[in-house]
Parts: sequence; structure tokens; C-alpha cells
Amino acid sequence: MNNMEDKSFIRSEKAVSEVLGFITVLGIMLVAVSIIAVSGFPLIDDMKSTAHKENIRQSFMVLDSSFDKVVFGKAPSQSVEMKLYDGIISIRGNSYINISSQVWNESNSSHEFQHFERQMRKADLEFMDLSIGYENTGVWEKYEDGNSLMVSAPSFIITEGSMMIPVAFISGSESLSGQGHVRVISEKGNPSVHMHQNVSEVKITIMSDYYKAWGRYLEDYLGMEVEEIDDLNKTVCASLSGMKEMDVYIMYSPSKLSLEQ
Repeated sequence: MNNMEDKSFIRSEKAVSEVLGFITVLGIMLVAVSIIAVSGFPLIDDMKSTAHKENIRQSFMVLDSSFDKVVFGKAPSQSVEMKLYDGIISIRGNSYINISSQVWNESNSSHEFQHFERQMRKADLEFMDLSIGYENTGVWEKYEDGNSLMVSAPSFIITEGSMMIPVAFISGSESLSGQGHVRVISEKGNPSVHMHQNVSEVKITIMSDYYKAWGRYLEDYLGMEVEEIDDLNKTVCASLSGMKEMDVYIMYSPSKLSLEQ
């Protein structure tokens, strides 16, 4: 009798079923963990990167508002703190602006041109595939493919009889990187105002890493006609004509930027 029971137990599939069930459940768990590891973690990293980029944008918008007070003489100095997120912040560049105004000379009854050209330069933070920078009272961003967008508009003003163009030159050459916080400091220089009177046409040429975004700003916000976009030299040229005795005020405002960590 005992021998028959032993043989019946050996032939039983109950123990095999329990083992197979355990292996099946374990396999499902391993597959689920693998799916999470393959797709979930990169998604989380992507969400973090997107949040970091937005925080950097917001920091530069605060910087823009604060540093414009220095540019327009409302404060002798300003400082803004921002987080680097493993990025690189730099004060650098060779961007410039050229303003050419066609004016009427009453003494010889003829048109002549008056020119103004200065460097601008920028403070920017590079994070992954994105570069966000403060340049000439505006905030801009550029991607690896060369395309650029305006984040915060510069402080150009145009009315029926006048036009005000800020030219904010940034001096200093520093760079910092890491994960911590950095303080960007702006100190006022010696501003000056240059005036072109009785202007019938004004041309603005800008050389900048953000030249494409500058072109859209000049066209969409100021109503200027973009005459040329030079991708090789990163320049855009726009003009505004048909004005009657317009006065163009160019506010040149140099400032020194520095970094503290």
C-alpha cells in the first residue's frame, strides 16, 4: 500500500505546477522591472531635464528684469542667483549692432547717413542641447541645430515720431560650471545718448548667435522689413522707411558683469 502511494506522489503534477507558477510570476516581475528600467528611467530623466530648462528660462527672465534697471540707470548694480544644473554659464561673445539712419541735411538740402556701431556681447548658460542668454535687454535661446527663439523681448520702443534703441554692452570674461548656485552681478558703466534727427529711413544690422530670433523680433514687433539674413556670418539686416522727420535715440549703456559661486 505504501509503495503505491509513493509511486502516486512521484507521478503527481502538483509540485511541478507550483514550481512553474513561481517561475512564471518571477519572469513577469523581471520583464516588468526591465520595461521600467528601459523606458521609465529615461522618461524620468527627460522630465527632469525639461524642468531644469524651464527653471533656467525663468532665472534669465528675472535676470533680464533686474539688469535692465542697470542699463536704463535705475540702479547702480544688481545681482541675480541661479542654479547651474551641471551647465556652464559664461560672459562672452562678439555680437554687435549697427544702426544706419538716413537724415535730411537742411544746410545742403540733401540726404546723408549717420552711423552708430557697438559691440553687445552676452551672458549665457549652456545646458544639454540648449543655450539661453541675456543680450541687449532681451533673453534668447538657441538649439544645437542653430535655430533660435526669443524668450523675453528687448526694450526697443517705436512711436509715430520717435524710436529708442538700447545698446547694452557687456564687459567681462568669466565662466563657471557645476551643479550648485551662481550669482551674476551687473555694475553700471557710463551711459550716453546718441540722437539722429529728421530720419526718413533706419537700418539695423545685428550679428549674434541669436540672429534668426532677432530678425523675427525686428519684423514682427517693430514692423521692419528684413532685407538680408546671412547664415554664414550670423547677421540679420532690417530696415524701416517712409518715416517723416523721425528722431532716433540710441541709448548706449555699458555694464560690467561678473560671476560668484
